[in-house]
Amino acid sequence: MGGVRAKRVRSNSALVFAPGYGLSQGHHGEILQGVVELEGGLQRVLLTLPCIKYRSIACFIPQAEPMLEVRPKGLHKARQAALGALALLGFPDMGGLLTIDSNIPCRQGLGSSTADVIAVIRAIADAFGRVLTPEIIARLAVSTESASDALMFEDAAVLFAQRQGIVVERFHTRLPAMEILSIRDEANGDGVDTLAYPPPVYDWQEIGEFRYLIDRLRQGILDGDAEAIGHVATASARINQRFLNKPHLEEIEAIGRRYGALGIQVAHSGTAMGLLFRQGDSEAMRKTQAHLSLRKNLAFGWL
Repeated sequence: MGGVRAKRVRSNSALVFAPGYGLSQGHHGEILQGVVELEGGLQRVLLTLPCIKYRSIACFIPQAEPMLEVRPKGLHKARQAALGALALLGFPDMGGLLTIDSNIPCRQGLGSSTADVIAVIRAIADAFGRVLTPEIIARLAVSTESASDALMFEDAAVLFAQRQGIVVERFHTRLPAMEILSIRDEANGDGVDTLAYPPPVYDWQEIGEFRYLIDRLRQGILDGDAEAIGHVATASARINQRFLNKPHLEEIEAIGRRYGALGIQVAHSGTAMGLLFRQGDSEAMRKTQAHLSLRKNLAFGWL
């Protein structure tokens, strides 16, 4: 995120630093999470499904003293990201006031911690008149979180190595526009601690299927083919069922398909699910919502 360059002005003989601001959107899980075969072996990758209705906003007011105050309290990853950004920018002994405002639910697989981390890094860079590249932000995010989503790459969809913080493939354009019916199923539980789960170990049949899915994903993005994206998302969700099961996934997907949904996508390391529809397909969306409203254990809403 860019912004007005930082200013230092003297007020009663003291230096006053202008605040810096940073913003990151959240996401609604992934279209795909799996592995890709590279020369060095298998690489874990994901493709994030951005969601503009979720966002984290950070404000950083630098101070010459080394104490860093973070509001609200308890955002440990945001604090670590701030310290890392200050060190990277050459101000390891500087502190300040960091405030974060986010509407992203936690522990659902919607990128709450990654969005906070990105917003914080951008706010601190902005305070010093700097704009960091997505690649630098990605490395900082992974060093803070151990695994990160690809929210810092906003201009195009990317196949992202979430534990290395590197882009494996850049698709040069965004995903085609789609409608998302976000679904929360009580059967999925209250939340997931992503790092508490061991990484999935895929068999060779699944590895071969990911090879096909990535090829289809690539062509679908190039063609703006939302149906292809829905197919990839559904297949990826099904493969990952044996690692983080969502009990009613197949039933919800079948209901959506009955009325014209393109498929279902999930937070592969969270509880969120989403039925995908062509943009503006109001009839399919209306009928699906009416059917799902009969289920008392579901909460849902359009994104």
